[in-house]
Amino acid sequence: QFTINVIDFPVAQFVGTDTTYMSNSGLVTFTNSSTNSTSNTWDFGDMIGTSTAIAPSYNYISAGVYTVTLISQSNSGCLDTATQKVVVINNATGIQTSTNSMGLLLKTITNNEFVISGNYTDGDKVQISVNDILGKTILDLGYVNSQNMQIPIDLSSVKPGVYYLTINGDKNKVVFKLPVK
Repeated sequence: QFTINVIDFPVAQFVGTDTTYMSNSGLVTFTNSSTNSTSNTWDFGDMIGTSTAIAPSYNYISAGVYTVTLISQSNSGCLDTATQKVVVINNATGIQTSTNSMGLLLKTITNNEFVISGNYTDGDKVQISVNDILGKTILDLGYVNSQNMQIPIDLSSVKPGVYYLTINGDKNKVVFKLPVK
């Protein structure tokens, strides 16, 4: 005769604001939709904030791209993890956001930091690079997955000027201007 113990595995799931502004106190609110979870541990990705609340809110203190992690634990001790990127944007000058017809959104985080996000509708992989006004490549990100993109572009180490973010798909090419101060 055998005894079978049923173990409930947790499934960690949550949604939260994917973009916030420092003018909004860097506030992000999360909704936890995890199942079979008896405890939750949140890490807000800024090396400062954590929480054990079911559905916390959090105020980031500086601009950047952060990976929020939720670890859900079941009553049997099993764990599951879910993550989401959050973009915190400074009250920067220049381009705040720019969208295009291919499903991409360019966000300015600070004067020289940007994030390209969205689902590019031209192929599974895209090639991303940043070029100066003469066409010289100053940043080559190579090929990246074109779905659910959240790609930070840090130009804080380059000279002031106008740069071009180029995204090449299977058939189309998208170019965004990036002003650097």
